[in-house]
Amino acid sequence: MAIKHRLLVEISAKGGRALTYDRLPQGVWRERSRGDVRPMRTIASRLRRQLGDDADDPTGIFTEPGVGYRMTQGESQLPDGSRTTGRRYA
Repeated sequence: MAIKHRLLVEISAKGGRALTYDRLPQGVWRERSRGDVRPMRTIASRLRRQLGDDADDPTGIFTEPGVGYRMTQGESQLPDGSRTTGRRYA
């Protein structure tokens, strides 16, 4: 399974709660955090790009500064402006 896919699975499994920078390496790389968040940010950026999400105005993957990443849960706005319920990209 590709790293981007594992990241997506880990973030979406949290049900709208933030997945912390400490926990991400365990779920994605199967190792303990070394304190360097740059690889995670790179993978999250690539994943956002692939999903068509914008880091400056996210609709699916949100950065929680100093904490980690989370995905939306519940009502979401679609690109055409309409609204839907359920998790995006899950």
